[in-house]
Amino acid sequence: MTLLGILLAARPGTSSVTRSVDIMREAGCTQILVVQEVTLSASVRAGLTWALAQEADLALLHMANKPDITTPVLRRVLAAAGTGPTALARAALADRATHPVVLGRDHWQPAHDAAHGNRSAGPYLKRVPCPLIPCDDLVP
Repeated sequence: MTLLGILLAARPGTSSVTRSVDIMREAGCTQILVVQEVTLSASVRAGLTWALAQEADLALLHMANKPDITTPVLRRVLAAAGTGPTALARAALADRATHPVVLGRDHWQPAHDAAHGNRSAGPYLKRVPCPLIPCDDLVP
């Protein structure tokens, strides 16, 4: 299984980007794209456009500005999502949806199309609905 990583970063090259790429690799991402766009939704669309051109069924979306998110959080969400094109799961902290998000290929185009403004793929993930995976015990 090829796991793609899409890292949404405000400023590529910062230590938070390097740290995030490292934990994504530790979680199993074999290819990682670092995306910097003006809005979060533009970053998501750019990342999913890249993913659609790859030979893979699973993508992990993560944000570099989430320093409390560690490899165990990514692994928990990945395990809960399952594998293959229908995989879907999202981390939850304090009962609120957050990143990382795992999307199987079947969700890439609809999530791409739903990403507008600063809402990212949130409206799509609520509509599907996307399972929320509690991760409070893994975050200091």
